[in-house]
Amino acid sequence: MRKQNLIVSGLILTAASFLSRTLGMVLRVYISGQIGAEGMGLYQLVFSLYTLCSTFATSGIGVAVSRLVAEELAKGKPANAVRVLRLSLALTCLLGCSVTAVLYHNASWIGTSFLKDARTVLAVKILAPSFPFISVSTCIKGYFYAKRHVLKPATSQIFEQLTRMTVIFLICGIWVPRGVEYACGAAILGITIGEFTSCLYCALLYYLGQRERARGKADRMLRPILSVSVPVAFKSYVNSGFHMLENILIPTAFAKSGLSTSDSMGVYGILKGMVMPLLLFPTAIIQSFTTVLMPEIAGANATGQHRRVNHTISRVLHFTMVLSILIVCVFMTFPYELGLLIYQSDQVGQMLRLLSFVSPFIYLEMVVVSILNGIGEQNRSLLYSILDSVVRISLIYFLIPVKGLTGFLIVIILSNLLTSLLHLRRLLHVTTLTFDVRNWLVKPVLAALLCGFGTHYLYASGIVGSLFVSLGILCITYMILLVLTRCITRADLTWLGSLFRRRA
Repeated sequence: MRKQNLIVSGLILTAASFLSRTLGMVLRVYISGQIGAEGMGLYQLVFSLYTLCSTFATSGIGVAVSRLVAEELAKGKPANAVRVLRLSLALTCLLGCSVTAVLYHNASWIGTSFLKDARTVLAVKILAPSFPFISVSTCIKGYFYAKRHVLKPATSQIFEQLTRMTVIFLICGIWVPRGVEYACGAAILGITIGEFTSCLYCALLYYLGQRERARGKADRMLRPILSVSVPVAFKSYVNSGFHMLENILIPTAFAKSGLSTSDSMGVYGILKGMVMPLLLFPTAIIQSFTTVLMPEIAGANATGQHRRVNHTISRVLHFTMVLSILIVCVFMTFPYELGLLIYQSDQVGQMLRLLSFVSPFIYLEMVVVSILNGIGEQNRSLLYSILDSVVRISLIYFLIPVKGLTGFLIVIILSNLLTSLLHLRRLLHVTTLTFDVRNWLVKPVLAALLCGFGTHYLYASGIVGSLFVSLGILCITYMILLVLTRCITRADLTWLGSLFRRRA
């Protein structure tokens, strides 16, 4: 199989991610309609536990596989690449089984004392068996990404999402009438079975595709794996642990602000279960390119091609900013329309509009963190994450009880501004790049403002009656303005086109 280069790989993964996330959004809308805002709050609590335990089950080893396999292949040492995968599989299997045992045998305590809601105990027990499968599939996907075989993990995303949807659609009608506890359990059962089938799918693709045999004696690779995975894992532990703590504190903080327990869980469910997933939905594009970007940069960096590394980073940052500003323009121009279309809720649209301008910082941070991991700067990223988590917890504890929902919005805004700017500052320092304010920020913002106001006027006045047509007009005119103002030049388009060529 041929390797696709950066953009081809990114486009394949983007298409799959968009389809997967679209299916996921349909599923989330269905779940929210079945179990309501309070049920979504419970689901989000268990989902945050899923995120935390997934971090322990993989422990940054997926990142290590992607980076080290790319580096060893670039050095012409395929035996080392195979050794990396095998060692990583052994480590993650052990971790995944350990997490499952701890979670299942302590489900009652976790639900009642840790998550502070006994209705989550059933969902925790259902979630427990999924983690060995998560561990294995993470390693295999990292290996595929490093070899630029992105079609395999891309199709596994879709397969997993379809399995999850099928399970939930089949059992929701039976479990939901038994109460919110069983409704939440039905949603989590979809996750567990989806992870199981995804793991089997990835393993099958790996073994069917092993026609080549890596010859030569492999080096000792355990220390390189740990040197990459441990800092990344520790950062993930910190992020997930603090994120878990946030999810526990937020409903309590809302209750202290004057809301009832049921209303607090409802507001939390709307924010975390509806608004944030909608805000993060476009990251299918950004996340796809960051996934294939890291091994690309790691391979070039390992072979001393620093000029190529800087050139690639500069182009990627440029297109990330252009795309991010377009996305925030869409959310700020049609927030209420999107909220009503997807969730039939004005409140979702109101929160979406307030938070939408933070999205460029979220998207930028995704790309920058991936680049820093690719060039060996994961320790600095860990430091920034710890600082951000301490700030978030402090603000949640002191601000939300006083300001309520407004306080929570302030927490999200300040947190994302802090971490994105710190990561960007570090990247510019270690790569000697310069941030092109005019072409990466000023021109895209002006084009977005003009297109946003113009398109909203056409839609509000009835000249354009379709929301989807209006969105299409907004995107097309935005890109035209960027070309006319030379924010995107012919050289940029030539570079983009050249990356579509496949190499053997």
